[in-house]
Amino acid sequence: MRKKKKPAAETEPKENTGQENSDSLTENAKYIKKLELQRLVLNKLVSSDRILSDQNNAEPESTGSI
Repeated sequence: MRKKKKPAAETEPKENTGQENSDSLTENAKYIKKLELQRLVLNKLVSSDRILSDQNNAEPESTGSI
């Protein structure tokens, strides 16, 4: 099965103006900041979950008998 060739307009790289590049950089910076914040929150959740898990494992289990 042969692949159809795309028209030249679709295959040629689009030239960006300086403003478009600046906007793209700004959007990328915002996205990166958002990802950093998400990573920070997830790391805190994971570390607190590990602390709780360690505390639960360290507590002696009661057997119900005296």
